[in-house]
Amino acid sequence: MPPSGSGLGIDIKYFTDLWIFNNLSFGYIYYLYVPSLYDEKYGIKPKGNYYEIVLGNERIKNDMKGKLQIFWSIGIGKSFNKNYDKTLIILSIKIGISHNLF
Repeated sequence: MPPSGSGLGIDIKYFTDLWIFNNLSFGYIYYLYVPSLYDEKYGIKPKGNYYEIVLGNERIKNDMKGKLQIFWSIGIGKSFNKNYDKTLIILSIKIGISHNLF
């Protein structure tokens, strides 16, 4: 099983109309930690990188009071962990629900 990890990251979104999508985002994570099964050393040392590109639809309308709204995105990511000898290509699917009460 490939290792998980955590670190610092950034997500940049560009909103525009692209067919059924309304945004394009780029994500990056700089791994600072991986589980001890793969790395016995802790601290701020480079452990790897994660890159992601995502297309999504995040149209949340204010005039839909009391109704559920769904937002979603789909993309692909690439993860490289220096303590694991394989590069992972990851399909990214995200779904969210918003409910405007007022």
